[in-house]
Amino acid sequence: MKGDEFLMMDIDWKAGLEASIFRGMERYALKMEKQANVVVLNPADLNGQALDCVGFEVQAMKNVLPGTLWVGRVEEKTENDRREEYMQEER
Repeated sequence: MKGDEFLMMDIDWKAGLEASIFRGMERYALKMEKQANVVVLNPADLNGQALDCVGFEVQAMKNVLPGTLWVGRVEEKTENDRREEYMQEER
């Protein structure tokens, strides 16, 4: 995942999942000096609830430790990036 940057943080269950996500987004923006566009968490932490998110994507992945969030930015790959990856795979 070339160019992807993530911060990992614990979910503060007293404050709630949504508050933890927004706190993570703020911390990411301060540290990285750009806005996060994705939050990744363990599916068990969603407890079946749907999150209404504007401006970022929430992904549930089993490889994320329960009780933690990965807050980060995934850059859209350009055609040049895809071509470069293809050339490296061919070698």
